[in-house]
Order: sequence, then structure tokens, then C-alpha cells
Amino acid sequence: FADQDMDLFIVQSFSKNFGLYNERTGNLIVISKDQKKLSDIRSQMEIQIRILWSNPPNHGARIVATVLNNNSYFEEWKQQVTTMANRITQMRYELNDNLKKLGTPG
Repeated sequence: FADQDMDLFIVQSFSKNFGLYNERTGNLIVISKDQKKLSDIRSQMEIQIRILWSNPPNHGARIVATVLNNNSYFEEWKQQVTTMANRITQMRYELNDNLKKLGTPG
């Protein structure tokens, strides 16, 4: 989309993959070639953030930063995420196989 000069918003959550369910840790990325538009969006986001949180908690963000900036922690986290992704994929295959065995339509 960015290569096609389209404006876009990207929202990313770290709550689940870092096990920070109560922390609401994530980010918003805004891409636009129009600097005025970016400035206007930033201004509106700052107003909304101030209204909603004033000073949002940063505990979750500090945990994520620690993991991402420490090679040992980062490698351990990547391995854990890969293990869980592989487990979920395997469970999906098993579910699919079992549904086929049962003759489930679809």
C-alpha cells in the first residue's frame, strides 16, 4: 500500500505474544507522504491520548523494550513464539483431519 502512495494506519499489539494481557501494550504507525496530514493526525492523536489517559502506564512497554533490546531474552522469546505457532498449526491440522474423518461438511 505504501508503495502505491496510499495512506495507511498500522496497529500492532504486543499484549498476547508477550503475555501482557492487562498491559494493553502496542503501537500505531501512520504512513503518509502528506506532511500536513501527518501533522494533523499527530495533533488529533495527542488530544485523544491526553483525554483518555493523560499519562498512560508504561510498564508493559518497558517489558517489551527489555525483551527486544536484550539478545538473550529476544532469542528466548522468538523460540517460545515459534514453539507456540508450531503447536497451533499442528492443532489446526489435527482438527482438520478429525473433521474429515467425521465427515463434517465444509
